[in-house]
Amino acid sequence: MCCVASGDDVIALCLRKSGNRKRSGEVAENDKIQIGMSFDSFVIERWQRDRDIFVSTAKELGSEVNVQNANGDLEQQKKQINYFIDKGMDVIVVICIDSKGLTEEVQRAKDAGIKIIAYDRLLQNTDIDLYISFDNERLGRLCRGQQRCYGGKGLSQGHGGQSGDDLRFYACGWLESRTGGDVYL
Repeated sequence: MCCVASGDDVIALCLRKSGNRKRSGEVAENDKIQIGMSFDSFVIERWQRDRDIFVSTAKELGSEVNVQNANGDLEQQKKQINYFIDKGMDVIVVICIDSKGLTEEVQRAKDAGIKIIAYDRLLQNTDIDLYISFDNERLGRLCRGQQRCYGGKGLSQGHGGQSGDDLRFYACGWLESRTGGDVYL
């Protein structure tokens, strides 16, 4: 599943849990949607910006976000997700460290009725509710085109989670632009 959505759209999806919620801060304190958000780290500046935009938009829409930073430690991310489950969060957003390392935690959240959103990095072997990312294949094609403009030197760099599908999609797009045909990895 792939989805293209703005930050407002994502939070609106989270807020759909209850049909009678208001779009602004008119939600009763005890009726706010509780969102847990587990980042792999904040080493990449983008994650800091994404966090700030997500939290401010959620607040405007009447939700509360508990942000956790795993600092690149998978065991810490597992603890964070279990903490969110124990706190009874309504939604958990995960920017995973290891796309295959959170299977048990995601299942535990699902069993508790908590919605799971994989953000930017697909959680593999899990039953997530939503996967949000950009078009990784198109990015690969764009990067390959840019590399051609510079005589094939530099400017090509892998990205994404250590074991995520996003890198495979990126590589397919990069190779497709190089060979001129569909590539499947």
